[in-house]
Amino acid sequence: MTYKRPELVKAGNDIEKEVVKAFEKVFNKEIGIYDEFIQLGGDSLDAVKIKFLLKGKVDAGIILKEKTPYRIAQCIIKKGL
Repeated sequence: MTYKRPELVKAGNDIEKEVVKAFEKVFNKEIGIYDEFIQLGGDSLDAVKIKFLLKGKVDAGIILKEKTPYRIAQCIIKKGL
């Protein structure tokens, strides 16, 4: 079964933009806030890279659990970072 990416939705706030930028750097393609980490081909090493790019604002486990830039950004916002 082939993964059908959701419609590309651009980031709406600075935190979402930061997360999307980290995803784009790791996956080397344009990313929307609803693209899913695993479906993009992400693995635990990629999660660590994104964590590093986000300056440790979230753990790699959160990236693997929440999956999309939108949901990861919501976690960062909840933490007040």
